[in-house]
Amino acid sequence: MKRPLSLYCLLFLTAVWLFMFLNKVPPSSYAGVAGQTVLVSGKVTAKESKNQSQILYLENVTICDNEESSETTEKEEGLICYLSEGELPELGAFVMLEGKIEEFEPATNPGEFDRRNYYLTKGYGAALQYAKLISCSTDYSYYRETLWEIRCYLAGIFDAVMEQEDAAALKAMLLGDRNALSGDVKELYQTSGIAHILAISGLHISILGMGVYRLLRKASLAVWPSVIIAFLLMVNYAVMTGSGISTLRAVIMFCLYIMADIFRRSNDLMTALAVAAVSVVLTHPYEILTTAFWLSYLAVFGIAVFYPALTKGIELENRKWNKRLHSFLSGLCVTIFTLPIILVCYYEFPLYSVFLNLIVLPCMTYLLLFGILALLVGCCSISLGSIVAWPCHLILRLYYRLCLFFEQLPYHSYITGCPKWWQIAGFYVIMLIIILWNKRIKLKYRPFLIMFALLLLFVQTDRGVQITMLDVGQGDGICIKTRDCVLMIDGGSSSKNNLAKYQLIPFMKHEGIASVDYWILTHPDADHISGLVEILELPREEIKIDTIVIPDAAGVWYDFADVVALAEQKGITIETFCRGERLEIEGLGVECLHPARGYQTMDVNDYSLVLQITYGDFSGIFTGDATETSEKCVLSYLQEHRTVLQEVDLLKVGHHGSDTSSSEDFLHMMNPQMAWISCGVNNVYGHPNGVVLLRLEEIGADCYRTDEGGAVIYCVDG
Repeated sequence: MKRPLSLYCLLFLTAVWLFMFLNKVPPSSYAGVAGQTVLVSGKVTAKESKNQSQILYLENVTICDNEESSETTEKEEGLICYLSEGELPELGAFVMLEGKIEEFEPATNPGEFDRRNYYLTKGYGAALQYAKLISCSTDYSYYRETLWEIRCYLAGIFDAVMEQEDAAALKAMLLGDRNALSGDVKELYQTSGIAHILAISGLHISILGMGVYRLLRKASLAVWPSVIIAFLLMVNYAVMTGSGISTLRAVIMFCLYIMADIFRRSNDLMTALAVAAVSVVLTHPYEILTTAFWLSYLAVFGIAVFYPALTKGIELENRKWNKRLHSFLSGLCVTIFTLPIILVCYYEFPLYSVFLNLIVLPCMTYLLLFGILALLVGCCSISLGSIVAWPCHLILRLYYRLCLFFEQLPYHSYITGCPKWWQIAGFYVIMLIIILWNKRIKLKYRPFLIMFALLLLFVQTDRGVQITMLDVGQGDGICIKTRDCVLMIDGGSSSKNNLAKYQLIPFMKHEGIASVDYWILTHPDADHISGLVEILELPREEIKIDTIVIPDAAGVWYDFADVVALAEQKGITIETFCRGERLEIEGLGVECLHPARGYQTMDVNDYSLVLQITYGDFSGIFTGDATETSEKCVLSYLQEHRTVLQEVDLLKVGHHGSDTSSSEDFLHMMNPQMAWISCGVNNVYGHPNGVVLLRLEEIGADCYRTDEGGAVIYCVDG
């Protein structure tokens, strides 16, 4: 059997993944004290300064009833503490803090980042906000604290010898400190497909570890002393930089490499990769559920195993061009092999990333070398260090300009949506076939297998209509998606900041939505339009919007002046909608029931659009913030123009369940099977009103609320 150790490791990893996947991450043990001000004690395992705030990471946490009490409650997970003032205590010290326990927010919408699950996989169950340091032990880890001080000193050298943006990038690449890196740069690197250069990985270890090891060997130092020095250097470097997943993998694989050199054994990359993965999982078992773990290991697997299998037999006579070809193919293989995980994480793929990485990766060696040299020289002379650091500035500016250039190209990013589990499984089955049977598969057939795998990954299987009431907090946001068109009804919040960035855009990308055909705004209140305004104010087009629809009422152009101005800047069409008008889009009917053309009122809620949406036998009524006055107009219109109202399957309850809407006459006329209410958790308005809930119960409607269950999704097959 070839590579028996590798096989056993893979079987072990599969078993661990299945166990963790089926059992999920256990809930936080801090739920019982969430929202309370408590005294906590624990051991400081990490610390950082971020956005002018001091952060402590505690393990072995206990919660005390009060400072004099001896009764304590031990917690299974760690705690992240945000200090309001004071200096950070030493690593390894035991501290007592007072603050307010807050659980991390879970994802309540498709595509939204799940902070609760993320921190639970890292071993942290909650945050301690507004923390005050009560006491600190004199005992601490001199080793860990010394490494922390070295890291801070080196970060200071970077700040002294480089411009702020350059220093922030080098601190992320060499010291594992991303706190100073601006969000715009991180987002630009991510959308361009080069965010991986910000993580400490195999390239860093190769330059540092292998560089030191080979220098020592060339200096005629014996093998064992060279190994010990290089090993200690890399282990300390990993600890100093935070022991990230890619760092741990690279350090473990480096240690296995030098061990193989000692015992005169060949270094098998696949076996080293498998052993490194098992080592990480044994110490951090829940990491096997994270995308960072899979991206790190699949990238190496792609270049070590998939690349040789796919490109076997591809050779050019010209050595120079052959080298360039294989450099391109190796990058392409890594991109293809990690593509499903990228789509699960980001829901889109930068199409030019392979070509961009052809320029970026070769320059990385020089960037890191000059960065390290600038550190060493800067320790002796800041002015000389600044001169040595100048090539780093040129390379980073090149990266920035290249990212901007590729971002301006057409089809820069392809929004695919989040692939289904069977698509990912099918993709990797095809990859496995190429790896295992590459000798039997002719070279000319391999591209067709790759194309079939990509087609399987990108194919859209949606049918009918999907209606999603997003959890936007205190506000409204509804997406109606068919196979060929997308409608949005409102999209705003008065309780959530950056709604577009953290909820609306991630949801759309998760669902594979690259453009919105009609964005209907029921009325101009901020809790219905703020998310759209954020999208319109973005410097680059994240989601394309074809048409914005507003009510046809008196004063509406003044009320929507800001939206209209932003839309005109973006070249987006503005249309009005009034009672009796109808849109027909791919079998989806959208009819306006209110307001009448030129409707006059002093209350913008009175002219809120009331829409009836039909698809086959399905009928839904969407009311915005319609008032009882609006409802009377709707009832009058229906009684005058229709003898029978199509059976209502879904009613989006007006004004977040306020008692200013949902009159008894209106609800009995609609008689919906389902009632949806969009409102924020513990909102100050008391929505939904108890009287409205009682009315809905009396008519037998099933009630779904975003404050209780997050986003609500309803699929209609027609």
